[in-house]
Amino acid sequence: MKIEKTFLFCLLVLLATLRVRCRNFIADEETVVVGDGSDLAAKEHYGTITFQYTPVGWDQEELQFNIIEQNLDQLSIDDTKGRKLMVFPEYALTTIKVKDDRKAAFRLSQIVPGNGIILCDDAADPEQDYLAVHRLSCLAQRLQIDLVANLVEKVECSATETNQPCGSDGVLLYNTNVAFDKDGRLLAKYRKFNLLQEPALNRTDSAEAVTFTTSFGVTFGLVTGHDLLFHKPAVELVNVHRVTHFVHPTAWVNTLPFKTGTQIQMGWSRTLKVNLVSSSYLHVEKGYSGAGVYRKDGTYRMAIGLETGGEPIVDFFDQEDAVDLTMKNFHTESDALMAEFSSTLLLNNKTAETCHGQFCCQLEIEADFGDEDHFYQLVAFSGKDGAGIQIQACGLVACANAEVASCGNALGESEYATRASFNSLLLKGNFSSSHVIPSTLHSESTLPFSFRGQLARQWHENSGWLFGLALRQPIKVHTFALYSHDYRVSNNAAATIPCLISLLCATVGLLV
Repeated sequence: MKIEKTFLFCLLVLLATLRVRCRNFIADEETVVVGDGSDLAAKEHYGTITFQYTPVGWDQEELQFNIIEQNLDQLSIDDTKGRKLMVFPEYALTTIKVKDDRKAAFRLSQIVPGNGIILCDDAADPEQDYLAVHRLSCLAQRLQIDLVANLVEKVECSATETNQPCGSDGVLLYNTNVAFDKDGRLLAKYRKFNLLQEPALNRTDSAEAVTFTTSFGVTFGLVTGHDLLFHKPAVELVNVHRVTHFVHPTAWVNTLPFKTGTQIQMGWSRTLKVNLVSSSYLHVEKGYSGAGVYRKDGTYRMAIGLETGGEPIVDFFDQEDAVDLTMKNFHTESDALMAEFSSTLLLNNKTAETCHGQFCCQLEIEADFGDEDHFYQLVAFSGKDGAGIQIQACGLVACANAEVASCGNALGESEYATRASFNSLLLKGNFSSSHVIPSTLHSESTLPFSFRGQLARQWHENSGWLFGLALRQPIKVHTFALYSHDYRVSNNAAATIPCLISLLCATVGLLV
């Protein structure tokens, strides 16, 4: 009798566990409305200081160590205005030159000690290898503010276990974020995993999911640059570790039509329902710009720098309708993949469809194009980019001419888009992944929409994830798209079957 009771208890535990584990698979078969702008989440009760900044040394042929001190001097503001978190951009202490130049990266590299240490000691003169972390610790302590900064970290090869090849200089060099609390205590460090054209630097064997809890009690995930485009560690921090606040130092090259920095930052924050604090490297002529604070309700503060050099930009506009940017000063690169997209040219039709292989997208619009020529196209792509990363994208884009390759051209080549007006848009597509973000861009302000639209998804056994993006208000559009990068193929039906079998077996066991 005792054995039977024990067996019964174990089966009950198994049944309860399987129900919890399987609930996510079954729930995803229903429509999930990501946001429609009507049920805005409460804004977070902490203020942030974010930057756009061109580091000292950006125009120097050879970088000397003293630029670290000069950049720290530039970024050491005196008035925090009562805000609780300050975030410096990626490469803000070193310039982007270190990502290509191993000798320069080594020369400007720093040793980062273990977590929990307060490095600030005004009575001591720090060694060169600890100068940056010492000064950052003292800055956080002096301003009584939590602080995140980015630097080049060096680790002796003999001091770490890694499968990465050691450099001839005997060290591993990482693109590293460091976080301090208001007492100057080192809380965490994150070594960037998804390096993009950073040949001088090393990466860890696997992506590290790193979080830190601030002095004001909020836990943040640490990500850098193009981490937002990849599943690990960014999406895993949300899905597995349940992180809802992120700090994001970035050096992002704005790429049309889908991947300007603010487009991706806004879409990622809104889709995953997280707050994102991004600080950006600024070099306008090379396309580096775009930073902001993005709230999970779809609102934001952001800015795009239009001039290289000068003082750090710290005052951001609130909402896109407060910004009047000159397109000629907004430098971008064109996505080289655009020539491989399928496309349908919009004339005066209200509906359109385009397919890239089995990947199809449909568009419904109400628009006033006036009497002038326009080259709006519905474009789609499903496949791998030049780096072998899986991509699916579809959307409406204002192109320079009837060739699909021109859809990545500079904004100034499609000025008709500043005069055309859309009253409503509905974009639909069947994706292989459940992780798809909206990628939108105003034709007038060069910023993404403050998201008042609706993004919905639904699982279909035969066709995968159906996504719909809708907006029903007058607006000027350059890009209105759905974008999935480094996606994981989702097959919820297949994943549900084992769960149902397990539940059935457990239930039968209870009846026997």
